[in-house]
Amino acid sequence: MDTTAAARRDSSATTTTTTSNGIGVRFVSHEVKRDHRDLEILYKAILHSIEEGDAQAAAQLQSRFAWDLARHLAALQLFIFPGTEKRANAGSEIARRRRGDLSKIRDELLTFVHLRPLSEEFSISIGELGETLREHIKDIETQDLVAIEKNLDSDESERMAWDWVRTCSFVPGLPRRRSRACTEGEMDGKGSAEEDVGVNNPRGAPFGTVDEMLKAPIEELQKALAELP
Repeated sequence: MDTTAAARRDSSATTTTTTSNGIGVRFVSHEVKRDHRDLEILYKAILHSIEEGDAQAAAQLQSRFAWDLARHLAALQLFIFPGTEKRANAGSEIARRRRGDLSKIRDELLTFVHLRPLSEEFSISIGELGETLREHIKDIETQDLVAIEKNLDSDESERMAWDWVRTCSFVPGLPRRRSRACTEGEMDGKGSAEEDVGVNNPRGAPFGTVDEMLKAPIEELQKALAELP
């Protein structure tokens, strides 16, 4: 598919030369899938908080889910779909469809992040967002990632994987860690976040709010990545 050639060609402009120190090759597809599993866990935890009527947990999870999904979308733009906008404007049907998918998730997340936890609108919004995300994950894992790994050698995929992990620093209060560690160890037994990072609490992150990250053009995302330690 037409996303692969651009991903391979453009990745050299955004990826680093970090290696895995002999631990073994880590592929970018593995990191994307780890993100997917983390988002699924957070989504289920939000549903659980609604069932339990726990407004505090719902608010904490709303914030965490919004930041993590916004970061995930930013990473997709940086590494998996570079040039999507340009190819869509040039007439690529696949690129237009993918642009539409990302735009739909972005718009639904922009709505969800500002809703009052446990309100009727909150429950409806997370349900709709969950369905949209489910279809998105299926398409990415069965189509895009398969095609991309076929077009990247192990070194290219590993460099992209390490840079994917660096985007964890886009989330306030989280050090640069492996993607699963972005959520691992910070959830209680029900999946509730022990610390609410807050939608409007930058704490040194390049974007002060979820809205800012979601609305940032690709050039701004690239600059933010380049300025990370």
